[in-house]
Amino acid sequence: MKRIISAVIGIPAIFVIINYGSSLIFFILVSIVLIIGLIEFYGMMMRGGKPCFREWGIICGWLISLSIFLGEFEKTSSKERLIVDLAITMIIISVMIYRLFSKDGFKVTIEGLSNTLFGIFYVGWLMSHLILLRGAYNGKILIFYVLIVTWIGDTTSLYVGTALGRHRLAPSISPNKTVEGAIGGLVGSLLGGFLAKLWFFDKLSILDCIITSLLCGIIGQVGDLCESAIKRDLNEKDAGNIIPGHGGMLDRMDSILFSAPVLYYYTKLFL
Repeated sequence: MKRIISAVIGIPAIFVIINYGSSLIFFILVSIVLIIGLIEFYGMMMRGGKPCFREWGIICGWLISLSIFLGEFEKTSSKERLIVDLAITMIIISVMIYRLFSKDGFKVTIEGLSNTLFGIFYVGWLMSHLILLRGAYNGKILIFYVLIVTWIGDTTSLYVGTALGRHRLAPSISPNKTVEGAIGGLVGSLLGGFLAKLWFFDKLSILDCIITSLLCGIIGQVGDLCESAIKRDLNEKDAGNIIPGHGGMLDRMDSILFSAPVLYYYTKLFL
């Protein structure tokens, strides 16, 4: 019931922001989601006894999204690319400089740096592809498309797996995920893609609809499994509890972290 209530409240709000909000409003939304995700990620790391530089990681992770957003205002792709490249370079350097002046000992330097940078790029960089999608041609449509395809796939995977699941998909990572659920999720993603095509993305060819739906469905499930592997390593059931019935922000966005970049690069290369 909590899951349904969260969807009833959250989905219309997301629709209004994406459809009617400006690029700045959308950036603010992504920033909020991204910062919460970073807080959850580094929180899990710290509870799991893994060294990291939480505050600096959160700041640098958000700076990636800011650099991409600012790059959208540039008319030439070379300047946009320069802004993002400069931001990533300075983030890597700044994290290492931050470590030099940290009050902690130096026995965990490599592990602390690795964990911090991983969080920056896993959450900050991957989630920032939503901003890239929003800035692309038909950006609003692409955002709706990736959300519908991925989240319908997630939902059908859950319910098909619960009702029909018999064969474990990856028991060492996530004991509750099943092969039947994974297949149901792919069917759901495919149906979501065709629903989106009929509803608002009629310019998308049937072939591209099939390819993007399956790509987003497959890589979205991989993203879900990857987050499950992180939580299993850190002995965490959920990344957080900010969304009733869903857990943390990362638990809701883990599939999108992988499917949004895939759709963005497919769009740039083939559409």
